[in-house]
Amino acid sequence: MAEANRAFVNQRLYFCRLHLDWFEQQLAQQVLARSVLEQSLGQSCLYHLVMAYRAYLAEIAHSVGLTETQLHNATELQRLLQQRDIRCGEADELMNLENVQSWLSELLLRYANAKTDSVLTEPTAVSSASPIPVKSVDTQHSVTVDIDTAKGLFYSLKQLIETQRAQLEQW
Repeated sequence: MAEANRAFVNQRLYFCRLHLDWFEQQLAQQVLARSVLEQSLGQSCLYHLVMAYRAYLAEIAHSVGLTETQLHNATELQRLLQQRDIRCGEADELMNLENVQSWLSELLLRYANAKTDSVLTEPTAVSSASPIPVKSVDTQHSVTVDIDTAKGLFYSLKQLIETQRAQLEQW
């Protein structure tokens, strides 16, 4: 099962990379409004990154002999580890990153906010360059993610996972 989680993590990171590449292409072509891209593709990147993170939590759980697969955060993983009196430095590091102001806490907060977008307002602008008429529909607290932020979150998560996997393999 750990290999299935590992494959899923890698797949979600790859999907995010595809979205980032397309995001950059669309920004360069200037066909769609930047705000539309930041809302649509930015939120897609958040989704894939959080799904990769959650699968990575399950990967860690399996690496220490646990069978839990539905983990949403490091707190849940830590609770399971403590119930079985297991210490795991990788889980400790993730817990710390979730609890302090870090790129990981930012990722999780942005994702939570994206899931709870507020009531829609009237459409404001139409992109005439698109083959499909696109109206920019803003929400009161709309979550947008610019390309640099999305890339930063992607590379931070990817690096963390690679580093922790290397540490786990040493054991």
